[in-house]
Amino acid sequence: MNLEVGDLVQPVAGKEFPQEIQVGIVIEVIDHIEVPPVVKVLWPGGAIDKEWSDEIEIVAKTPGGM
Repeated sequence: MNLEVGDLVQPVAGKEFPQEIQVGIVIEVIDHIEVPPVVKVLWPGGAIDKEWSDEIEIVAKTPGGM
């Protein structure tokens, strides 16, 4: 999975999140040493969290990236 800034993402099935649908936007991709890469996600309500890229899935890709 190639995550890019601007992609809309959600937690993968089975991850502990509230019952309502959580969709966030990738605001930074950190791909230095970590495997898998880490991304910063802006979630509804303004929370920004670092998430492992294998624990989220893409809902919609940003055309052409940012």
